[in-house]
Amino acid sequence: MYLFSYIWYIKFIHKIEFLFPLMLALNCLCGIVEQALLQKEKKKTRRQAGRYGWFTAEI
Repeated sequence: MYLFSYIWYIKFIHKIEFLFPLMLALNCLCGIVEQALLQKEKKKTRRQAGRYGWFTAEI
């Protein structure tokens, strides 16, 4: 019984080891997309700020 749980534990760790780089890559990709969207938003708010006045720059 103990040996079985040990083998299951090793398999579980192996799965995590396999998923970890995948999650890291996904996280990195999400970060890049988020940054791109933020840049887009910044450009938009800058344009709005020029058009409507200073208060829209806070958005």
